[in-house]
Amino acid sequence: MIQNTPEVKQLNRENIRADIQKRNSFTKAEVARSTGLSVATSGYILNEMLDNNEILEVAPDERSVGRPAKRYEYNKDFFHVIGMSLWERGDHGEIVYVIADALGNTVKQDKAECSAINYEDIARIVEQETCADPLIRNITVGIPGIAQNGIVESCDIKSLVGVDVAGQLRIQFRIAAEVKNKMYFIVIGAHDAIKPKSRDLVAVYFPSAGNGFVGSGMIINGKVVEGHSQFAGQLEYIGTAYGFGRVEQEKVLNDRSAFCRYVAQTVMSVSAMVDPEVILLMGNNMMSADVNEVHDYCRQFMGEHHIPRLMTDPDNHIDYYYARGLVRSAIVHLCFSVRLRDGVL
Repeated sequence: MIQNTPEVKQLNRENIRADIQKRNSFTKAEVARSTGLSVATSGYILNEMLDNNEILEVAPDERSVGRPAKRYEYNKDFFHVIGMSLWERGDHGEIVYVIADALGNTVKQDKAECSAINYEDIARIVEQETCADPLIRNITVGIPGIAQNGIVESCDIKSLVGVDVAGQLRIQFRIAAEVKNKMYFIVIGAHDAIKPKSRDLVAVYFPSAGNGFVGSGMIINGKVVEGHSQFAGQLEYIGTAYGFGRVEQEKVLNDRSAFCRYVAQTVMSVSAMVDPEVILLMGNNMMSADVNEVHDYCRQFMGEHHIPRLMTDPDNHIDYYYARGLVRSAIVHLCFSVRLRDGVL
């Protein structure tokens, strides 16, 4: 809830920013109409944005009748962000990263291999890229594990456990940084990419045997659900709590019928907890036929109206969703602090 006048002004700025970032170009009157703000209020904020180069004046529309109104565009190079995903690849580690502009357009993509990823490997890439691109203002890092307040609590990459990755990045490079479980970013990327967009989306990932365990990212009422200790979404622990531990969970991944039953049980567990509109099922070669079997299994125990819309990802967009989520999260944290607090991604 907005508490004071500075916050109202900041929210107005963020609403204008959200509107103009979607447009190729705009006039002040168009923004006032679209946002519902007065011409004076929107004009004042847009003038401030023009003064600090967040927006740029462009050529007017010559097709208009009479004296054309000034037109503007959002400055895609007002800032850049870098998103990094960390992977354990058996005998080595891999850091995959993307640099994007303020509108989310990719500026650069690259990757680096390491014998075992540690903080110095991450910092080396950040130093290299921020020296080459001084517009970078935010770093997001996705890990195969759990991080609380930027400190890695548990992780498949053992050399990072206990390391305050986000805190060290902030101190060393003096820019914003966040470190989260990979599913946090994957669900943000999927939510941003899948149309039509829903207020609720839970993305559940089932890795193939030997490559980890089930996890999820949750967006409910437009807000990412992390829980008080960023533990939300660690679905493997539900099975473990009922005596269906990691060994048993891994075995079912290679038995299609047992796997679909396991997926259905996961869907019912998630539905009972957060009742989402949509669940996106990914990984382990999940196909449409599997989703149909999952739906039929759920119907034995749940009313049809309680079963969420089940989607799958046969074209394996998970890497795309991951990169898009890393970038989108970085942009949101820089541009929409008030909207983000109130649950508007």
